[in-house]
Amino acid sequence: MGLLQQIQLGYVKSMADAVGKKSLLCVPLESHKRIRRLLSDPFSMNSLSKFVPKLDRMVCERLKKIEEGGNSFRTYDFNMKLMFDAMCDMLMTIVDASLLQEIERDCTHVTDAMLSFPVMIPGTRYYKGIKARDRLMKTFEGMIARRRSGEESPGDFLHSMMLRDSYPPTERLDDSEIMDNLLTLIIAGQTTTAAAMMWSVKFLDENKEVQHRLREEQLAILRNKPDRSLLTLEDLNNMLYGSKEIQKPYSYIPFGSGPRTCMGSNMAKLTMLVFLHRLTSGYNWTVDDLDPCLERKEHIPRLRSGCPITLTAIKDGKYMETN
Repeated sequence: MGLLQQIQLGYVKSMADAVGKKSLLCVPLESHKRIRRLLSDPFSMNSLSKFVPKLDRMVCERLKKIEEGGNSFRTYDFNMKLMFDAMCDMLMTIVDASLLQEIERDCTHVTDAMLSFPVMIPGTRYYKGIKARDRLMKTFEGMIARRRSGEESPGDFLHSMMLRDSYPPTERLDDSEIMDNLLTLIIAGQTTTAAAMMWSVKFLDENKEVQHRLREEQLAILRNKPDRSLLTLEDLNNMLYGSKEIQKPYSYIPFGSGPRTCMGSNMAKLTMLVFLHRLTSGYNWTVDDLDPCLERKEHIPRLRSGCPITLTAIKDGKYMETN
């Protein structure tokens, strides 16, 4: 076996060790079909229709807090935190700030370990990621135990998995499958979606005509809604310009294709629409750091600066042009 093949196998091993051998990202095709089917409910249109107003409330509250606290923030960091909190709420109804902070820290280590060289040496990305995974599995085990004992019973994704305990093996996930895929679902779309929203803000800033056209569409949607009402899935479906994609076959495939196409693609697109709607309809902005350099050693391309911006609130549906 050549050196390149050994390195490639090593990277595959590091991913399986980090997210788990029963993760949707790592299982063989037959297991993948069953697990994907059982994980699909949070990404159905019915579930997403409930997810949209919750996410919209989160975005509104956080942008308002930023507006009151100085108006400046790093777009990438904002959306990383937004995606993480939204997924934890949807999957496990975690709202405790200290627990969220612990899980977020450990998920970051796991993400860093996924494409690292699999050598268990203290201080390396791989070592930190495996230790973080162990802590996460203990946290998830405790949650599952409390659900089964009746201490907790919120109507979330984890609860729906517990309701399948008496189902035949083909119609339920065992505990290790549940835990590996809870971790997978939390981290799978976080970095990619946050990076996409960061790049959107950067390119909208560089293309004022596109930004203006997008803002006009979003303001028109707001004018047709009661004051302070939250977005709905129907509102997002009316964002024809905001959701515009390249129509030629195979020319726009960021979510992959085939049996392993991204199952959260609709959620990712809806999340981006909600964020861009609230940003463009509520604020004008300037990019504070125009450095085009990319962050090194990242598997998802992103700006080293994180695209920091300063907001200017729009008053009465009007906005000021920036130079």
